Order: sequence, then C-alpha cells, then structure tokens
Amino acid sequence: MEAGPSGPRWPPGLQVWGGETTVRLPARPGRGGRNQHLALAAARELVGRRDCLMLAAGTDGSDGPGTDAGALVDGGTMGRAALDGFDATDCLRRADSGRLLAAAGDLICTEPTGTHVMDLVLGLRW
Repeated sequence: MEAGPSGPRWPPGLQVWGGETTVRLPARPGRGGRNQHLALAAARELVGRRDCLMLAAGTDGSDGPGTDAGALVDGGTMGRAALDGFDATDCLRRADSGRLLAAAGDLICTEPTGTHVMDLVLGLRW
C-alpha cells in the first residue's frame, strides 16, 4: 500500500476482513444492522469511483432485525439513493441504513444459512 495526498491508496485486489463491528443505536433505530451501517459508511467514501466495491454481510444470512444479510455497495450507491431523496448522514445518524440501501438496490438477502461464523467484509479494487 502506498500513501497518497488523501491517505492510503490500496493496490488492486481483494481485501478480506472478518469480525463484527459495533454501532451505537439511537432510541428508535430504523431499518438495518451493523453490516448495512458499515456498507453505507463505505458507500460515502466510494462516491464516483468505478474501480471498487465493498460487500459487508453476516454469514448467518441476517443483519439486524430484518431479513437482509448486508449490502454490496459501489461508487454509484449514493447517486441511486439520492434519486429517492435519501441523505446518508441522516440515515447513519438514525441507524436507518437499510432504507437507503434498499432504495439503491444494494441489499443482499440470502435467507438464513444455518451457521454463524462471523460478519464478512470484502473489498475489491481493480
């Protein structure tokens, strides 16, 4: 990895992370779970990029109280969500990432897998 003026520049390839993030929830959280929250935060950083994407999902097929496992985001996620008037900062503050990601068409629904190893994050740059 080399450093650029705005921080590290990742080389092309696949980055793999495992574990579980944490999210501080407001009194009335919206739709989504920790993987969707992470994916939305990443989507804000990927705006306009055509050379990378990120998947964040639970290996058990569940992320939060809904039926979605997580999300696959890219440089167009924010633009697709903006067409429906969504604001990422507001959705992150309200722990409501799932509604924005649904509008963008980026949610992943796998159904329950019957196992829970960890949450999985894949970052791909080409």
